[in-house]
Amino acid sequence: MTRRSIIPAILAAFFLAAVGSGVAGWQLSRPVPASIGKPPSDLNATSVVFRSESGLPIHGWLTRGAPGRGAVLLLPGIRANRLSMVDRARLFHAAGYSTLAIDLQATGESPGDRVTFGWRERFDVLAAVEYLKQEMPAEPRAVLGISLGGAATLFAASHLDVDAVILEAVYPALDAAVANRLRIRLGSIGPPFAPLLLAQVRPTVGVWPSELRPVDRIGQLRCAVLVIGGSRDQHTTAIDTHRLYEAARAPKELWMIEGADHGDFLRTRRQDYERRVLDFLSRVLPSDRRAARQSGTPVQSDTQAVYAAVIALSFHAVPGTRFAVVDRSIAMSAISDRMEQEMKAARVPDALLDAVRRGRAADQPIDSSVLPAGTRLVAKSQVDLFFAVGDPNKWPQFQRDIGADGVLSLSVVTFGPDRVDAIIRYDAHCGGLCGEGGYIWLRRTEPSGRWVVVKSFATWFS
Repeated sequence: MTRRSIIPAILAAFFLAAVGSGVAGWQLSRPVPASIGKPPSDLNATSVVFRSESGLPIHGWLTRGAPGRGAVLLLPGIRANRLSMVDRARLFHAAGYSTLAIDLQATGESPGDRVTFGWRERFDVLAAVEYLKQEMPAEPRAVLGISLGGAATLFAASHLDVDAVILEAVYPALDAAVANRLRIRLGSIGPPFAPLLLAQVRPTVGVWPSELRPVDRIGQLRCAVLVIGGSRDQHTTAIDTHRLYEAARAPKELWMIEGADHGDFLRTRRQDYERRVLDFLSRVLPSDRRAARQSGTPVQSDTQAVYAAVIALSFHAVPGTRFAVVDRSIAMSAISDRMEQEMKAARVPDALLDAVRRGRAADQPIDSSVLPAGTRLVAKSQVDLFFAVGDPNKWPQFQRDIGADGVLSLSVVTFGPDRVDAIIRYDAHCGGLCGEGGYIWLRRTEPSGRWVVVKSFATWFS
């Protein structure tokens, strides 16, 4: 091939690439209307319509669960509609939660001229949360967003009034998402064509591609976050998922599903998914607190709420072990220099560490109402007497006496000056050479006031 013929060939190749990119961009952003029909009878759902802040009517299905349990907003992925969320709606409905599954604009029965990768869809998310607040004002609220649904949630983060967010396979930035998809379809030559696709974003969506970065918005969430990804996902890679998680504020959790690709995590890992997601919601949604406020029942004190969160964590961390809980708090020991550095590296607030240094240990009773079912309080004097003897051979007798496999001791709770953060010391003993102790950092989520564990710091174990 001569030089004269090479230049036209290159130009033709770029022309075809541009045309192909234009077609691909149109396919991704074009509306996906669908006739949804009636909701499945087992959901006992009601068809609802409310207006988005973008001015568009948003269609969805609302199910009502047990009062005080909580409500979950279900947001489908790109080019999908509420039908893709039916299995999740069934899961949450069976667990007692209310659910609202919607068609984001330009999908299903919700009108719209473009799919905008979560940008305009953020208005639908805010409108759906507001609708839940009006319909169920006493219920705590969570959002579960898949792919685009999760991106729309993060674009709305600064104004989002919820208690928990679950994100599944959410892209950290549009340029990375486009490059990943081109790599899947074209191999290593695909990513260089990404600018051709991204050049269409500003004219169609009305925002520069550099603004479509959920990773820059996730830190604005003011609630507990669970980030879920698949280790073999090529659309939203494991690296992408870790980027999103690292940018989130505590309290946060990461679940990388080994061997999972970009499919439906619920269908491919049903038992693990049900256990992990329901456990997360049960720990972070303040179902008891909001219901108490609505009914006028006194709300549990911050101190007892912290005790409840730590006790729940201990029982979850050692399944099958029956801990008795010491009925009065133990002293808060001084934090070592090494441990303080570890805490600072984990971003424990300096003001909270200062409060620990200035604080005085106080003997405080633990309310039996914070205990899980089947758990009992054990007298501190009984525990002190046993450890004063220090004979590990007496453990079987001690366990028989307290009626449990182990004993959990908790210190007085130290709060930061704004009472948003708290720290507590714990010691768990389950035998002569079985146990662990350390510190636990907790944070109160807004607007619910629920205390959740941010991180634990072990100082000893055996």
